[in-house]
Amino acid sequence: MRRRLVLDGADPNSDMPDVQPRTCRTRHRLLIDLSGVVAVVSGASRGAGRAIAIVLAEAGATVYASARSTRVAPSAPGREGTLDETAEAAEQRGGVVIPVRCDHTAEQDVVRLFERVRRERGRLDLLVNNAWGGYEQPPDEPAVPFFEAPFWEQPLWRWDVMFNAGVRVAVIALAPGHLGVTETPEYLGRAVAVLAADTNIMNKTGALLTVGELAREYGFTDVDGSQPEPWGLSVTRT
Repeated sequence: MRRRLVLDGADPNSDMPDVQPRTCRTRHRLLIDLSGVVAVVSGASRGAGRAIAIVLAEAGATVYASARSTRVAPSAPGREGTLDETAEAAEQRGGVVIPVRCDHTAEQDVVRLFERVRRERGRLDLLVNNAWGGYEQPPDEPAVPFFEAPFWEQPLWRWDVMFNAGVRVAVIALAPGHLGVTETPEYLGRAVAVLAADTNIMNKTGALLTVGELAREYGFTDVDGSQPEPWGLSVTRT
């Protein structure tokens, strides 16, 4: 399926040829047509996953948002963010997010999720593999600071929870900056949206991309109109 960007004020039914994704800034909104796209965004109850799901839905995609946290069954006591809130936020912007409770460490939950998508939509166009368990703290394990301790001091169970629920496969790896500090989660969501609209996306298969680089390539901005720099590690040479 070929997708086309619909510019603000343009006739979406015109015979103009397909164009490469660009952005049109109206009050710092991203206007991309993803009508007909079926997407699954895992880990969508909060943070980056929630923002990605909302941006895709606002652009017209039908989004199945998966996570463990719902209003009636949060994943942990006192943890903020639920699938219900993600769906409600998308609805406020005119989008459709279908919340599906799913523990991505439980194979049967994952199977049920994708069987539902196949049964209801017949296909899947976009998978955003965002679920990540790196912040999990088993109740019977001593607390280990996540950011304060170097990786070689982290317990092995933390590496297991990082990858068991998350990064198992990816065609394109996308790295944001420091979410909530250098940029908002929606900056990442907009990067996913422009990639989903790119008719030449196969040219990027296997690449490691940064949100800042994509913002400059496609011309989109964060919600405040800025273009935060690409994420990277500084290296001190001696």
